[in-house]
Amino acid sequence: MGMFWEKVSRKGAKAQRSRKQEMLYHAIVSSSPCAFAPLREHLSRLPNDLFFQIKLKRVAFSSLFFILLMGCACRVDQTRNGIPSEAQTVIDTVTEDIASADTEKIYREAADEWRRAATPEQSNAFFATLRAKLGKVESRTFTSGKEQQTASNDLAGHAVIVTYQTKFERAEGMETFTLVERNGRWMLARYFVNSNALKQ
Repeated sequence: MGMFWEKVSRKGAKAQRSRKQEMLYHAIVSSSPCAFAPLREHLSRLPNDLFFQIKLKRVAFSSLFFILLMGCACRVDQTRNGIPSEAQTVIDTVTEDIASADTEKIYREAADEWRRAATPEQSNAFFATLRAKLGKVESRTFTSGKEQQTASNDLAGHAVIVTYQTKFERAEGMETFTLVERNGRWMLARYFVNSNALKQ
């Protein structure tokens, strides 16, 4: 009789462990990969169960694959949506120069394409109009970014075109920066703002 109840007790304990393992397994399946780490610590304390380990390994592999996939997607997204850091620095610098009315510096540091398209006076007048009608940039939302390598006369070589949906102090508009790489340096070649405030 004693051996009978001992077997029943062992079966009951095993069934209880199986239920706990199944609950943890379903918790892993329904949770995000971030929840996998704390659950793994609890799982390591449970007795080994071959079927459960197989399931757990599958979930772990799936979670790892998902994390790697998301990481790759983030890197691809950054490559597609982002731009070279040096080019971004030029955009930020030009934005600060426009806000501080240092338009002579913009003209001096711009690419030949910019200087061929406008005289210093025309360049200064263009930025003065932007400041008067739009004001300073308050926020930007990235819209598109494209790198290109062309042999065209108007924009030859390595170039990047970046577009933002921008909120200025007094209006909203779409900014388009075109930068070219010259001797390892990114330089402003074109800058265009499309806003209803500029049409008034």
